[in-house]
Amino acid sequence: MRRGAGSRRPYWPTNPSRYPMARGCRSPVRGRSPRHRRSSIPRTCSGTRLPPDWANLDHDQLAPIANPGGGAGVQYGFDAARLPIWFATGCSANARATAAGWWRHVLGSHGRSGPQALGLDGTTINPAPSPVFLLAGAAAATAAGDNAAAAALRARAATLASQDPTYYGDAWVVLGPALLDRAIDPCSVL
Repeated sequence: MRRGAGSRRPYWPTNPSRYPMARGCRSPVRGRSPRHRRSSIPRTCSGTRLPPDWANLDHDQLAPIANPGGGAGVQYGFDAARLPIWFATGCSANARATAAGWWRHVLGSHGRSGPQALGLDGTTINPAPSPVFLLAGAAAATAAGDNAAAAALRARAATLASQDPTYYGDAWVVLGPALLDRAIDPCSVL
């Protein structure tokens, strides 16, 4: 996430359920005032469009931006693909509903749960599959109650990781299911 002209940080550095992010795309955190819990969720985080890898925070609103270091434009890529997993395992109903919305509106159709990069509307940018994106789809499907699709995507992620191992993909093949099955419960530490 960018704050102001000179400050650059990855869009979602960790579990958004544990961070009181901008008053927009975040799940409410215990201990926050009711005024903060009622904050509206911007369109990019309402579940109707995918979250971007990078965003600019301006007056409590998140606006998608291209990678500030150059290269990729506005996209749902490796940075943003973690978000459905964290939101699906989030501690608030709003976070889980947002993940479910990503499944219903974008990731659950036309094979959109596998490609390494998508436009925020779900158009394919890079069709190469990745376990991380398959697990993000599985997480969103889980949040939406589509357990059959979630199981199929988890199996595809494990198969792909065994056929084409990568450090990042393999890590998420272990971490994703542990979070989804609550073997690791991010809500227990709040």
